[in-house]
Amino acid sequence: MDELAVLDLRDPSVAGRLGIVIDDLTGGRGAAQDLAARARGMGAEGMIVPSAARHGHWNLVVFPAGLHRVATGRSRATHPKPPG
Repeated sequence: MDELAVLDLRDPSVAGRLGIVIDDLTGGRGAAQDLAARARGMGAEGMIVPSAARHGHWNLVVFPAGLHRVATGRSRATHPKPPG
């Protein structure tokens, strides 16, 4: 299976090249949605982004175009309370 093309925002150089301030992504949805559109325009099939629900944690977002590349072996779901 081919690798999923992902923008990994845990890497400060990736965020810097995109002009992204990580803390801006966990507030309103506007900044995150704009970034998703830019990422798709660059050919990304997903992103690793900060979790809005759990500070210091990260989420993998897979865009529909990349779903055919994803297979799960094990899953661990957590259900944190939404941010207050």
